[in-house]
Amino acid sequence: MPDQPDKPTPPPRTPSKIKLSRVMILILIFLSGTAMGFLLQSLASQQENSFAAAQINQLQNQIIDLSQQIRQLQARLLEQSLDQKAPVENPVAPTSGQTLWLKIDPVQCGGNPWEQDWVKMQDVEPVNGFPYYQEDKIIIDYFAKQNIGVKSAVLREYPSDIGVCAACTCPRGDTLYLEADETNARALVSNFGFKLSDLPPPLPQVTSVNTIDLESYSSDETATHIETIISLRNKMIELNDSSQGAYTGQLNDDATTTLQNLIPSLNIPALKSVYNYPPDCLKDPALGSTAYALHFYWGFDNAKISSLGYCPPPELQELVTEIKELNTCLTNSALNNNALPCGITDAKFTTNDPLNLKDCDAYSTLENRASCFIKIAVKEKNTEVCKNVKFDGNNCLSQVALASLNPDLCETLEPEGSYPQEDQDLCLKDVGIKLDSPTVCNRIYFSEVRNECLSRMVTN
Repeated sequence: MPDQPDKPTPPPRTPSKIKLSRVMILILIFLSGTAMGFLLQSLASQQENSFAAAQINQLQNQIIDLSQQIRQLQARLLEQSLDQKAPVENPVAPTSGQTLWLKIDPVQCGGNPWEQDWVKMQDVEPVNGFPYYQEDKIIIDYFAKQNIGVKSAVLREYPSDIGVCAACTCPRGDTLYLEADETNARALVSNFGFKLSDLPPPLPQVTSVNTIDLESYSSDETATHIETIISLRNKMIELNDSSQGAYTGQLNDDATTTLQNLIPSLNIPALKSVYNYPPDCLKDPALGSTAYALHFYWGFDNAKISSLGYCPPPELQELVTEIKELNTCLTNSALNNNALPCGITDAKFTTNDPLNLKDCDAYSTLENRASCFIKIAVKEKNTEVCKNVKFDGNNCLSQVALASLNPDLCETLEPEGSYPQEDQDLCLKDVGIKLDSPTVCNRIYFSEVRNECLSRMVTN
């Protein structure tokens, strides 16, 4: 049997490319240094010469171009270092040497692997409260279980349109940044879809100003507990190097931590995180967090802060002293320690119904104004007042229709979304059940809602 010829040795894969990129970077750095030296010489000897000024301007542009090319080549070099699959058979701890930053946009509905792992380990349903305030630690622990060492995890929220996506595959509105060494970075890129990133954007800066409003809301008359919303409205500066603006989640965290540090001086035991939802009995729609308004929830019981969960009103006078003390504490902290720069108004209570439309205009947020107008519209059974409600007119009309037991008003609601009659149908259902009227129920367009309404009839 004749001898088989030796197979040719394959050429090396990537080192030559990487070396060439490094050489190019060194050349460009040398050229940029030479250009800078010439620039300084020109500035010293020909400062007042217009021709020299033109040359200086040209050299400056060249230096900028060279710097951009250097950054581009450095980025390519990093990409080349991550083009192979990473072995993850053994845990790899982050080293103290060079690290890389990577990023990914988490998805909604608890669909991220670290959320799913936490839910599985806790043996609870996702709706029972994933602890987002500990998410950075949970993420690091999760990847450690996957034998991937992560040095640090940073989450940054951004206000933006999510574009076209399918339900739970939509991004949830923040970006996760992970810092890892090169070996672990390869695993994150190859196995989890991370991409190379610059450093995470800096934290938002809180500047001066605006107010803290203390607004109390009471609900039903049998209760003995009240919820107080403290809104911290902080003016945030736009970040010069980011088109995404401020990051509301981090500001929530910072403000929560600041206030928690103040609470012990008042002998008040517990501050509920902004991640906790308020009880259903809070009827005012001004809940949650927006770009410039943060809401914190305390429960006051006999003038002492306690845990959330019940919504009955105590004696209002018993709260005044405690709230004024909180006012003073926050003011002194802001002025003396610069913990959270802000101005504080006097405590304002809204336990009584508004008297007129001007009372509603006194509110500083769109949600509070809408709630105020709806209260007046329902009290007066006046649909004209609903015209003052921005973005929630259907809700106002529905409540007036129910208060006046007038199903005809339900059919004046504006059609919206993929199920245009939804608001009208739900309004007719509520009125039909209240009137115990099959005739009203039969005016409902969608059969499931109509059948639900009819099933609630007391009389046949």
